[in-house]
Amino acid sequence: MTDDGNKKYKILYADDELQALKYFKLAYQGDFPVITAHSAAEAWKVLQESPDEIGVLVADQRMPGETGLSLMQKAHTNYPQIVRILTTAYSDLESAVNAVNVGGAFAYVTKPWDMGNFQALLRRAMDYFVVRLERDRLLVETTTALLETVKGDRLLGMTSLAATAAEKLRNTVFALANFVEQADISRRMRSEERNFTSRSVFDLFQLAYDSVRRFHQHLRCAEDAAESMESLSEIAECVAGEARDGVGETKAKIKEVRVPSDLRCYANKRMLAKLIAILANRIAAMGGDNRTVSIYGEELSQEKVSLRIVSEAMGWIDESPCPAAMPAPFSDWPTRLDTDLLAAFFIANHFGGSVEALTLPPKGPGFAVELNANETVALGLDVQRERFFAAIRRAETRSEG
Repeated sequence: MTDDGNKKYKILYADDELQALKYFKLAYQGDFPVITAHSAAEAWKVLQESPDEIGVLVADQRMPGETGLSLMQKAHTNYPQIVRILTTAYSDLESAVNAVNVGGAFAYVTKPWDMGNFQALLRRAMDYFVVRLERDRLLVETTTALLETVKGDRLLGMTSLAATAAEKLRNTVFALANFVEQADISRRMRSEERNFTSRSVFDLFQLAYDSVRRFHQHLRCAEDAAESMESLSEIAECVAGEARDGVGETKAKIKEVRVPSDLRCYANKRMLAKLIAILANRIAAMGGDNRTVSIYGEELSQEKVSLRIVSEAMGWIDESPCPAAMPAPFSDWPTRLDTDLLAAFFIANHFGGSVEALTLPPKGPGFAVELNANETVALGLDVQRERFFAAIRRAETRSEG
């Protein structure tokens, strides 16, 4: 292992004494690839240009302009994998203590060196670097394999929910595709893998059980749910009134309902109220101190109507195409808010519609719900499956990008 590390990774030596640089290279370049720098600034430039090539940094403490300790501190912060050794011709207890506490030094050595002992020290430092590198690689591989397994289990769990919900609802696989396209499960898991691996199996089981239980509680509204032409204005006003009175499910503060009185769709009043309440609660949860939500409605065409449930917050900022509303904190995985949202997607697709997360003003942050104005017909399972697998492929491509 030492021989491979010696040949693959380099030692960077920073010292303002040109003779010291010359003799260091002559003494150790037969054992290690050596790079020298005559100042801390030059050494920092080398580190920035090729950090993956450096295994050990040796820095003299007293150099003009910037000390070796300062260089080591920057290396410790920006490239913590590099092993650091501080050396000086002066006996300085404070520098020795700071080298360990501030610069994370592997060793502190006073000049002049015993060449044989210093060669052994460099070998130990390089060994330590290679061992840690290999440990980190194995940890990444293990964690990646674990997360891939969990991701597969998560998708399996959601498809199982879709299968059981299909006894009450139409287009459940379409709903799942609609959800997966926006949820970006892969990126969410990678970004929170540390929180996941710290959870016990019992915690995960309990969270999963509570999550599934709440999902089915939400869909109880679909039992014996007769459908007819319903006024979206009346339903939205009913949800807003319950929120103002502190009754019902909605925890958000409904500021305004602006839905045309003649806006109607063929649906079930109880299920649409549930849909609005779930999305309003999710928006309020994302808004921090600002829990104010407004509801707007419009006719898109003779076949489609839309509800827009939005917040006055500044927006849900996220670097990926995945809206920040979708990946709830992974420390609560599988968070109940996640399956609350999934239930909302199922209800919307049951009525031939869909849900889209709106991340920024002026349209958001919030959700746009599109619904069939007229009676909904269930789509064929083959068509639904095709869209679901296409959604999975798009989500994977987005995560890799």
